[in-house]
Amino acid sequence: MLPIADRAMLEHIMEWLRRQQTQGSQLIDRAVLSMGYKPDAIVEAYPQGVCAEMPFECVVEPEPLGTAGAIAFGAAQTQITQTFLAMNGDILCDFSCQQLLETHRRNHASATIALTEAADSSRFGVVETTASGLVERFIEKPSPDESPSKWINAGIYILEPSVLVDLPEGQNISIEREVFPRLAAEGLLYAHQFRGEWIDAGTPEAFLRAQFSKAGLAAPQDDCEPSQIYRHPEAVVASQAAVSHSVLMAGVQVQDNATVERSVLLPGCVIETGAAVRDSIVGRAAVVGHDAVVENLSVVSGTVGAGQRLNGSRYS
Repeated sequence: MLPIADRAMLEHIMEWLRRQQTQGSQLIDRAVLSMGYKPDAIVEAYPQGVCAEMPFECVVEPEPLGTAGAIAFGAAQTQITQTFLAMNGDILCDFSCQQLLETHRRNHASATIALTEAADSSRFGVVETTASGLVERFIEKPSPDESPSKWINAGIYILEPSVLVDLPEGQNISIEREVFPRLAAEGLLYAHQFRGEWIDAGTPEAFLRAQFSKAGLAAPQDDCEPSQIYRHPEAVVASQAAVSHSVLMAGVQVQDNATVERSVLLPGCVIETGAAVRDSIVGRAAVVGHDAVVENLSVVSGTVGAGQRLNGSRYS
């Protein structure tokens, strides 16, 4: 079974890719998932090879190849020979790929990095550029006084196939640490700054923040107001249930005397009578049995038995 956070992430990314259209034509016609493990769960979840109306293919690395190696492997396996977009699989974002592509073509770049501004750049790799966007240098997790820039690598790139030509086949290679510095030294690497939504959602905690942000909710606090809820019109909440600062998607059922706090409930899940879900993710069609407790960044994709207690657990 495809983990629920992974499924939600994939659907978000594919929907974003599908929306990238210009003048009525689709800018991106297919997606390639370069993976380090068997794609069985994804194939089972999307047997037609289509997610959010975006066709995709899966390729599996024979061994870990690093970010550059994985991109090169995926491009070779699917015969990509034109300018293409590459991105990390744990990013939630919302901005125009067309603008990124225009920057890339205007500068005749070999590669163009999307940059997003971070309030605390010490957690990320900072990218310094000239006024024209030419990348000058990278600073990995700088202290506040080490770099004047707060623009970080967003993990989204426009690449020319020529970038991949000289990469040693079958080796573990980092695009951030090995390929980009070389391109920058040759004056072939540019950057494009954007101010749209960008969230690194690679953990359950980050996934929760991302879903709250998408729903227009502020960061959750222990004393959050019960009115801060996103509830899909097809979600059903019993009159005696208590729901606060949470996202309830289509077909969710929250039964009497159940409690849901600071959590995300994916489509079709059921929270039975007397159950409590706090700071957690309950997956598509999953069930939290009556009087069960799910809390502390637990991720549920199956049926939690009556009276069972999950604390920071992955449960399927």
